[in-house]
Amino acid sequence: MPFGAIRALFAGQKDRALEFLESGPPKASFFNLSSGEIKDFFFNPTTLEQNMGTANYDRVSYPGLPHQRLAYQGNTNPTVALEIYVDKIFLDQANQRSIDVVDFKKYLQALMLPVEGDGLTVGSAPPRVIFAWPNVVHFTAVARSLVFQNRTFSQETAEVLIYTATLTLEEVRDVRLSSEEVRQGGMNRVPQFGPRLT
Repeated sequence: MPFGAIRALFAGQKDRALEFLESGPPKASFFNLSSGEIKDFFFNPTTLEQNMGTANYDRVSYPGLPHQRLAYQGNTNPTVALEIYVDKIFLDQANQRSIDVVDFKKYLQALMLPVEGDGLTVGSAPPRVIFAWPNVVHFTAVARSLVFQNRTFSQETAEVLIYTATLTLEEVRDVRLSSEEVRQGGMNRVPQFGPRLT
């Protein structure tokens, strides 16, 4: 991810953007577009499945034609499934106590529910979120599913010390994207924040 894109993602916080790129183990980031809240987290999976969606065609038959013609209708949205391993014991040992594992869980849970708004709007939706993993993937999405597997508990307080969050994100896009654009610039982009990422 170019620094210009990181700079846009962090809304001018240049020092924080540099720290995000250069410090510690591989990190990823969520940016809640409704609240403006950013959450960085350690992220270094062995695999990452990106489903680019399905191209949908209607099959049109014509009398006397020995084959069906395909009429393009559109695509389903790309999705990505994240498995985020959260370990409070490791974070404490690594002196990373600024990362609150309980608060991070609440942050993820909040992505699944509609924003409050002004209290008058009917049919509000959950917030959009930018997911950014530098040099791999970054796009605007909504959370489609979230599952927690709580693995280790404190013997003293029963709090969760280690858990895995499995989060499925589906891309949301407000502008049409062409084959030529993707061939030139790829699928990684954050259209709400400056120019297309290339």
